[in-house]
Amino acid sequence: MVLFFSATGNSEYVAERIAEQLDDVTVNLTPMMRAHDFSALFSEKPWVVVSPIYVEDMADIVRDFLKHKKFSGSRQFYFVFTTGSTFGTADYTARMLCSYKVMEYMGSAAVVMPTNYALIFPAKDDETNAETIRAAEPRILELAAEIAAREKIPTKKTPVCAGKFFDAVDKLFRKRFIRPELFYATEACISCGKCERLCPLNNISIRDKKPVWGGHCTHCMACVSGCPTESIEYGRALLGKRRYHFPKELIKKEP
Repeated sequence: MVLFFSATGNSEYVAERIAEQLDDVTVNLTPMMRAHDFSALFSEKPWVVVSPIYVEDMADIVRDFLKHKKFSGSRQFYFVFTTGSTFGTADYTARMLCSYKVMEYMGSAAVVMPTNYALIFPAKDDETNAETIRAAEPRILELAAEIAAREKIPTKKTPVCAGKFFDAVDKLFRKRFIRPELFYATEACISCGKCERLCPLNNISIRDKKPVWGGHCTHCMACVSGCPTESIEYGRALLGKRRYHFPKELIKKEP
């Protein structure tokens, strides 16, 4: 079973491509996150977790959800991380998670996908993003073949000291720089409510036909990338910047 969390489409695409090669199913974690559904999932095949990288680590909401989620059947866990460059200390987090869940850690790997964190990196044009996704295809197929063969993915082990250090950096970043009160919708907002439905933390509500952000946010960019009118701003950080939208219409899946 291929589990994925995807705020902007990158991890969903990778999960679907891996599942196709494994003749397996995908499960979107977002609805379960929103519902706080920690009931058991069962799979005879190895578990494959596809997650984005946040601050050089596994997305915190994925880590925290998996820690409480119940699993039965296979005891093997693979991790595939979508990233703009490297997966930082996500290997350490994945190993610790498997240790906590008493699961067999089968390795971690990175798949380079388009950068989607528009607060710092303005998105590139759709064709350039599509080229990056096409270039990732050989790596996706390679990983799927390794998983199908039940082989462990060769992973450079992150030292425990480095893992703990970057975990502290991650917590500091989230405390100092993630400020949901800076989000707001401009007059271009059409009150469609899509941002509310997309938020994995149920942090957005519609009041007086405009979205309002609560105190819980992980900067996943689901609301920013999913807004059909690009009306969501964050202080002045997004002004004039291109938002990332997964170029689905430009990507042709090969069998």
